[in-house]
Amino acid sequence: MNSCHADRVLRNVVALVGRQAAVFELGVVAQVFGLDRSDDGFPVHDFALCAARPGPVMTTSGFTLQVAHGPERIAAADLVTVPAWPQLEDDPPEPLLEALREAVARGARVLSVCTGAFLLASAGILDGRRAATHWQFAARLARLHPRVRVDSDVLYVEDGPVLTSAGAAAGIDACLHMVRREHGAATANALARRMVVPAHRAGGQAQFVEMPVPAARTGYGLTELVDWMQENLDRPLTVEELAARAAMSPRTLARRFKDATGTTPHRWILDQRLQLAEELLENTPLPVEAVAVRSGFGSADTLRHHFAARRGVAPAAHRRAFRGGGPATTGGAPPSERKDRSMEIWINPACSKCSSALSLLDEEGAEYTVRRYLDEPPTVAELEDVLSRLELDPWDITRTGEPAAADLGLASWPRDADSRGRWLDALAAHPSLIQRPIITADDGSAVVGRSPESVRSVLS
Repeated sequence: MNSCHADRVLRNVVALVGRQAAVFELGVVAQVFGLDRSDDGFPVHDFALCAARPGPVMTTSGFTLQVAHGPERIAAADLVTVPAWPQLEDDPPEPLLEALREAVARGARVLSVCTGAFLLASAGILDGRRAATHWQFAARLARLHPRVRVDSDVLYVEDGPVLTSAGAAAGIDACLHMVRREHGAATANALARRMVVPAHRAGGQAQFVEMPVPAARTGYGLTELVDWMQENLDRPLTVEELAARAAMSPRTLARRFKDATGTTPHRWILDQRLQLAEELLENTPLPVEAVAVRSGFGSADTLRHHFAARRGVAPAAHRRAFRGGGPATTGGAPPSERKDRSMEIWINPACSKCSSALSLLDEEGAEYTVRRYLDEPPTVAELEDVLSRLELDPWDITRTGEPAAADLGLASWPRDADSRGRWLDALAAHPSLIQRPIITADDGSAVVGRSPESVRSVLS
């Protein structure tokens, strides 16, 4: 089985509990990260349980756990998990909140299950981020923490270093997603088989699904069709063709498919193709173009678009992370000079310059993450940071030809220090106004990547 590249491998995991511990959610985290399955080739994590102070902790099921560690144990963790937080009305202990904030500040990942998002929100970690929790508590989370962008419909949400999930079984999905991110698709799939659960449910899938299991097990008459779809992902698969094969009308197929799987045929096919692409990138030397064809995306550009949108990184970067290498670079700074340097690129998927910039970053062997800023608009603070890097004013990165600019009357707005805040508010509220693509690097550099030369400048 593949393990993650050495510079980002997940080794040390902490589960954090309060004065009560939720047994099922804690069991999920322990099942994924706390069992030694090294005899079967699985990665081993240094797993520990900690609380505000060591000692006995009562569970929601009435028995007691003995917790050996206090908040100081969080300082060593690569991943901090919060498997639910039953005491919603309590003020969380400040030492736990401070330890969480320090963990995120030093680059640790954080994962919450169910109401664990309440603790993360209390620490301020979720401010300005999308977050998930159990649908039953979503309104309360939004009310108590208005700066959190609560999504009550999804199974889990990954926003930067934070992964939050909905109730109970969604925690399994989130944990397996983390394993997939850190150790690769083959390891996540094998672990799912050991746990007898679906290998992958997309985070955007609805929480309330009448039968949230693969269609092949549902009794909806779709078993043979699903098997055939999995074997023919490289073909164009239309709802009309699938309906004809299942001897149903397209509307009937779409309805039964969603009843059986909780998602649409299109979304299911996309998820399966992404999973296949991941496995091919991790386990074969096929060029990205060949991976795109084999997994049904047709072209490298289409694969790159969907892979970056759903996984947050480019296919080439994913391959390097899990295979310890990748395609040779064609220019720019040598890989040895860039190995610890990462970038974020703000894009609009419909923008041709964004597609060209992504292609060039791949060709240069750059490590980057993608932010679709129409879906995830930048905050005023983030815009201020980017502008300081670019040494520009907000009107310098404004697309004045956009309809929103005319609606706001931007042409008549003063361009001076007194009006700067007004311009920033407009860009945050109307991200379509932002020049694209914008590339920022962790060394503080940034460019508006309107040309190959400007993109290469941030690589050198």
